Amino acid sequence: MINMFGNKKFQKLVEILQREEKLFPIDFPNHFGTKWIKPLREKILEERGRGSTETIDFFEEHFNNLEVKGLLRLKQPQITDYSNLLGLRSGKVYGLELRLMGPSGSHKDIAIASLLAMKLMTRGLPIERLNTLVDSGIANSLNAVYSYSKNFGLKGVYYIPEDTPKSLVPEGQNFEVIGVLLPNEQGRDKKNATYRALLRKLQEPSFRERAFYLGHAELGFFSTYPIGRSFVSLFEREGIVPEIFLTPVGAGTTLVGIGEPLQNAYGTEIVIGEYIEFTPVKNRIPDRFKGIINDYPEIILSETILNTKGKYSSARGIISRQLQLNPFIPEDFWEKVSGIYHIAPNIDGAVLEYLHDKGFDIGLTSAGALSIASRIAAKEGKTIVVPIFERFRDYRPNN
Repeated sequence: MINMFGNKKFQKLVEILQREEKLFPIDFPNHFGTKWIKPLREKILEERGRGSTETIDFFEEHFNNLEVKGLLRLKQPQITDYSNLLGLRSGKVYGLELRLMGPSGSHKDIAIASLLAMKLMTRGLPIERLNTLVDSGIANSLNAVYSYSKNFGLKGVYYIPEDTPKSLVPEGQNFEVIGVLLPNEQGRDKKNATYRALLRKLQEPSFRERAFYLGHAELGFFSTYPIGRSFVSLFEREGIVPEIFLTPVGAGTTLVGIGEPLQNAYGTEIVIGEYIEFTPVKNRIPDRFKGIINDYPEIILSETILNTKGKYSSARGIISRQLQLNPFIPEDFWEKVSGIYHIAPNIDGAVLEYLHDKGFDIGLTSAGALSIASRIAAKEGKTIVVPIFERFRDYRPNN
């Protein structure tokens, strides 16, 4: 066994994924900081250009090893039929329960777990020097990185917007959360500001050479492909044919990593939902804008609408992509998007609290996506699938 950091679970994971037959057949001249990403990303993009997924297929084979999944604490995918809950008389809405697949309760568990596995499959990895998981973004990936650092006995460093509610920030030994004071610059949002701050830190040799930088922004949408394909298999077993995959945009780990496998398998339309206040996708592909969702699902009571009006408006600005998309999302992906909808204020909050009253612990982004999906399904009678990203987190300030 190589002398390395981490606990016995981590050592076992390394032992499995660093076996010769599981290593990517790619040369990695430099494993430190972001340098390891380029050879793998270029290989995947080159294959993508000729319609192949050889490297992703190779990764999927070894990532799906039951012992690997057990060490990463990942559960099998499951879906929920939200149609009756949303009062639909025509059309269907299914939720992809990403919130239930990993240890911290959000879709970022599958992203961080798969990226860690991908990193551990790189040839020549100097594992004996790497002891710190590092990432940047907002609360979901923060909690996922925290969970995995604790699970594997590693240190952690995470860059997050300084105005993140303190209740969402975990505290623990050997885990440092660094708040980023956000510049008020046109065209730059919070998530990209934290990424740039982390890149500056990675310029320091003493940090770079102990950092497990996972390539969340650059590789996350490729690492989650096996999860997307597992949902394809689940739909096949259930006899469900998804006609529309509807999701907001984050780093792209869900949008691309799950959306593309569904589209490849079923010809599923990929449709994006945005907050009406923050519209980076419409700004990028304005010709595919479909309209604004102004109506609440009919099942939502007027009392709920009244009680939640304005309650979650500040949270929308924290959790959304505001002005700038993740620039690493593959350029050709945007041609696969067939439409964009905007959701007016308050609707997502009312759906959130309505579903909480029914016993469904979901977050605001998921409630917004369900709101848009319910209106499209009711109008068009189609089968729509929506990611259920997270258990509830209160993104409102001073909580």
